[in-house]
Amino acid sequence: MAFTAAEVEELIEALQREPQLRDRLRNAILTDDFLALPGIVRQLGERIERLTERMGLAAEACVGGPSVVAEAAAHAAELGVAVVVDQAEEAA
Repeated sequence: MAFTAAEVEELIEALQREPQLRDRLRNAILTDDFLALPGIVRQLGERIERLTERMGLAAEACVGGPSVVAEAAAHAAELGVAVVVDQAEEAA
């Protein structure tokens, strides 16, 4: 089934005038997975925002640098937990 350029233009104009027709065509053409993408992107944005906040808090908590790591390793050793600290990171 072929459409003329004029018929395509008529369809485009009808879609611009009638939101319900546009929605029907969108739902007929696009898969459910594709239609779900805006919500998924919104959720990911919210998760990234929360993660960024948590990373900021974690960075603030690590201001002590190597001394904080050494204290945590010592505390873990007291509890009988083995901790391996990378010597290159410890020197930094």
